[in-house]
Amino acid sequence: MKKLCLILPFIMAASAFGEDPIETPPAGSPLRRAILDGFRASKPMQELSQGWHAKVVFTEVNIRRSGDWAWVSAVPTSEKDSTNKVEPNSAVMRKSQGQWAMVELVSDSIAAAEDPHKEFLSWRSEFMKKHPILQPVASCRDPRLR
Repeated sequence: MKKLCLILPFIMAASAFGEDPIETPPAGSPLRRAILDGFRASKPMQELSQGWHAKVVFTEVNIRRSGDWAWVSAVPTSEKDSTNKVEPNSAVMRKSQGQWAMVELVSDSIAAAEDPHKEFLSWRSEFMKKHPILQPVASCRDPRLR
């Protein structure tokens, strides 16, 4: 449920850009593979891979994509030993020049906070300051608050 509460505002924000539909790429699809490959190539996932001496694979994957933006939530796991895994990681991804890359890893402190919604709003505010292209959606509200 906490993951869904974090994903919903992203979906609302992404859909505010225009006609791009929100989609969940199915397992095995080229789009899903490309987004996860971009996540795997990020510095935090590369550090896990080096520490485990194994490729990072993802379980419990949730992806929501609209246009060139995606929200990913997944559990990084060692390809060699499935007991090597960490807590779920969430990230904002963006496709640029044909490649998906992580824009920002979302802090675990949001879901763990006493007030996750307040923590998310704080994170979102900082995210919008760093990514002014998204300013038109800064005023989007969580539908649960209406």
